[in-house]
Amino acid sequence: MANTVLIIVNQPIVDQQRFRQAWDACDHRAVLDGAANTLYDVDPTLRPDFIIGDLDSITDTTRKLYEGMGVPVIEKPSQYATDFGKAMQESVERWPGTKQFLAFGALGGRVDHSMHSIMCLSRVQQELGVRLLLHSAQNMTFLIAEAARVLTPRDLVKKAVGIAPIMGSAHITTKGLIYDVTDWETSFTTQVSTSNYIVADWVTVETRGPVVFTVEI
Repeated sequence: MANTVLIIVNQPIVDQQRFRQAWDACDHRAVLDGAANTLYDVDPTLRPDFIIGDLDSITDTTRKLYEGMGVPVIEKPSQYATDFGKAMQESVERWPGTKQFLAFGALGGRVDHSMHSIMCLSRVQQELGVRLLLHSAQNMTFLIAEAARVLTPRDLVKKAVGIAPIMGSAHITTKGLIYDVTDWETSFTTQVSTSNYIVADWVTVETRGPVVFTVEI
């Protein structure tokens, strides 16, 4: 994945094979604070480009190992930004050509952390001009701002998908799902598309208003 930064979030790495694939596919790798402990447990020989955060979670043993490998351990104590946000900002400053973030472990665990990750989908694209993909053990999630044609190969994704508005309401039209809709209004005060299923190799989504698209993997 050209010009892609892998951001490792502090969640258990359940599928190590998928993690290795993501590690190898990305150009650069950033680790959030306590996620360095997880990376250490998975494979202490893997060398990220940097570790960043308020550093209240990384253990002394982990920090000593990576500093010994020459990995920058960057302390950013500000409580007005999350470690996730700090990592993305640091990445675009280091690598101005960054086109995409793959946040591994960004969903799951604490609900407030997951809500922040979803909020970042729109904010990062608007403020940094970078696409954000949120990975969890069960799903891949990303923003569709206007229209998208999503490749859904059966060897990479499963059937279940959901489409939810991220700001106010949206009107969506879909093709390639078992329950396709046309100019269908969705909002958190009316109705949200969940438990839909893929029936084609491509899913097309047209929307008036940004939506979050999530697919089971």
